[in-house]
Amino acid sequence: MLPTVTSQSVAGGTEFQFTYTRPLNVPGVTYNVQRSSDMATWTGVSDSQISVTATTETRRAIVNLPAGDPRIYLRLNLSIAP
Repeated sequence: MLPTVTSQSVAGGTEFQFTYTRPLNVPGVTYNVQRSSDMATWTGVSDSQISVTATTETRRAIVNLPAGDPRIYLRLNLSIAP
């Protein structure tokens, strides 16, 4: 399943909700939500669990973009342990 991004206006800017679902039966894979303003420098964003089943976990990161900031890029970075 692909990640989804939704947005809503909040006082002082826009709130983006980045939601993804990961399988629980795939060991050694780390999922990290990241943000950037230029697509060159990426910073980690904390996320939290919003639901879980026997085989999947759904997580959400919330990122605020202050009014006047021109753009934000979000991505899901996966790392696989050797």
